[in-house]
Amino acid sequence: MRRSLFSIFILAAVTGLSLSAGAETPPPPPYFETAKAVLMQGKAAEAFVLLEPQEGARAGEIPFDLLLGIAAIDAGQHTRAVFALERVLAVQPNNARARAEIARAYLALGEAETARQEFETVQRQGVPADVSLTLDRYIAAA
Repeated sequence: MRRSLFSIFILAAVTGLSLSAGAETPPPPPYFETAKAVLMQGKAAEAFVLLEPQEGARAGEIPFDLLLGIAAIDAGQHTRAVFALERVLAVQPNNARARAEIARAYLALGEAETARQEFETVQRQGVPADVSLTLDRYIAAA
């Protein structure tokens, strides 16, 4: 699946995520940085292959689940994306990035009304104007 400008925005936002809640948390493992890099190059399937084996050990870690969700969507693994992004939203229900991505996954799964509701929720959270315009396009498609 071709990445949208919205995916690039979301991935850039993931890159800026704090990877630690406290100073004791170690830096991200090399596969995580590699997965981000290949995803930025438009190689979602490759990123998903790097992340998927780590899911059992890393599920529940916000940066991991968010990156896995984005890679899964762009690799066409929409149901897997929903599971990963639901874990993010269970801990951070106001995470606009995760909510926007789960909306994309719902749209790809044919759940247009659920996708529309999620996109509208993201818009109400006060995203930048360019992102809001992209959300408008997704809402119109839903």
